[in-house]
Amino acid sequence: MSPGRRYYRWLLGLLTESYRARRKGDLLEVYDDMRADLGSRPGLWRLAVFHFHLTRDLLFRLRPERTRALRNGQRLPSFRESLPTDLRLSLRSLMKRPLFPIVATVSLCIGVGASTAVYTFLDAAVLRAPPGIGEPSQVLEIKRTGTGHPLGFTSYPDFLDLKETLPDGSQLAAMHLQSLSLTQEGGGVRVSAFMVSSDYFQTLRVGPPVLGRYFVPEEDSGIDAHFVAVLGHRLWQDRFGADSVIVGKTVELNRQLFTVVGIAPSEFRGHILAYQPDLFLPLVQFPSLNRGRNPFEDRGANWLTVLARVAPGGKAEQVDAALN
Repeated sequence: MSPGRRYYRWLLGLLTESYRARRKGDLLEVYDDMRADLGSRPGLWRLAVFHFHLTRDLLFRLRPERTRALRNGQRLPSFRESLPTDLRLSLRSLMKRPLFPIVATVSLCIGVGASTAVYTFLDAAVLRAPPGIGEPSQVLEIKRTGTGHPLGFTSYPDFLDLKETLPDGSQLAAMHLQSLSLTQEGGGVRVSAFMVSSDYFQTLRVGPPVLGRYFVPEEDSGIDAHFVAVLGHRLWQDRFGADSVIVGKTVELNRQLFTVVGIAPSEFRGHILAYQPDLFLPLVQFPSLNRGRNPFEDRGANWLTVLARVAPGGKAEQVDAALN
């Protein structure tokens, strides 16, 4: 068992016994899937930030009153707002398990590097916004909790319901991280994709594409109807030689052909600081890339990360009130 997975299992031990009995299997499965998407050699920094965000998520689960308050999709408090209480609660739990601080400290040192200052890590991992996002302070991540919501993911029907409840002028987008095989001459290579709703780039206020366009609303409807892709700038350069006429050409992903419609700007690397996707695909392509599995009408299938942008002149509290 890898040090990271061993560390995560120790973290799960902080949760209540009844919660572990219900959700441990789901949480470990999600961990394995997300860790696999990082690749075999993600680098110490990305690996450390990945485990840090998982740790923060589990600290959130230690607070039953948050679980009750957020069942209907309320925004998580910011890191600065929640840090003091989270630390108090986690320290109480750690005091009951004397061996855990030693194991956790050793595990974090493996991931972060013993010479890295704690605040530097927190500042880069949490307090700074990912590059390429316009007015990032107005963007919220909506997490769902309660039974059936591992790591705060949301179902597609719930995502549509949330869109209907937002205040006027607010925006909502959904994303799913997917690992794929890109076929080129000489064989295949693993790549990571953000499968997104068409308003993902608009919600994050990403600058104009280097070439082509982003997704349009029509590409949110019709399962398996839109085989289009927006390439990340890094993939475009590294795998396609920055081909200036690539728009309109096809790329093969999981043995399916997708037409390139745009190239993302170099400064935009997705909304997750520690994880840079290689390309972006429409959400409606999920079944074609997952052996026909269709979760779009299943309210019990929680697979989406949901992002919201507060309306101009609005406040996060207004979004909170609308979602409750």
